[in-house]
Amino acid sequence: MQESRTFAGLFSAILQPRTPLRAACSVLFVAMVAMLFYASAKPAGLPFIPPPLDKLVHFGYYAVLTILLIVAAGGRGVLIAALVVIGVGAADELFQSTVPQRQADWLDFAADIVGASVAAVVFVWMARRARYLIADS
Repeated sequence: MQESRTFAGLFSAILQPRTPLRAACSVLFVAMVAMLFYASAKPAGLPFIPPPLDKLVHFGYYAVLTILLIVAAGGRGVLIAALVVIGVGAADELFQSTVPQRQADWLDFAADIVGASVAAVVFVWMARRARYLIADS
C-alpha cells in the first residue's frame, strides 16, 4: 500500500505548477537535444554503437526525451510532447544528411518514433493508474 501511495505521490508532484522537478526536466531536455545535434555534427558519428544496437539507443534516447518533455509540461500535452520529440528526430536525420560522411537513416527515425510513442503511452497508462490510486485512498 505504501508503494502505491509513493507512486501516486510522484505523479501528483509532476502535475503541480512550477516545481523544481519540472524545471530540471526542461533544462535536461534542452541539454539532451543540444548533445544530440552536437553528436550528429561529427562526421564519424558514434562508431562504438554498432548496428542494430544503435536502434535501441535511438529508442531509449527518444523515450527519455519524451518523458522529460511531458514532465516539463506538467503531465499535460502528452501527444504534443511526443510529436515535438518526433520532430526533433526528423530534424536530426535531415541534419545528418548534410554532414559529410553521414547519412539520414529511416530506420533510425523509425526507432525515434517508436521510442517517443511508447514513452507517451506508458506515461498515460501510469498517470491513469496514479489517479485511480489517489482517488482510491
